Amino acid sequence: MVTYLARNTQVGQTVNLTVLRQGTQVTVKVTLAARPASATQAG
Repeated sequence: MVTYLARNTQVGQTVNLTVLRQGTQVTVKVTLAARPASATQAG
């Protein structure tokens, strides 16, 4: 999923995310943000 998002979306874009929660399908809107730098990149 991360690869798809990285290649096909942009930071700030709003997308629908469908998840299963307690056996029920729920769709939520999420706004994408930049991935934080990892500890090895920040060092």
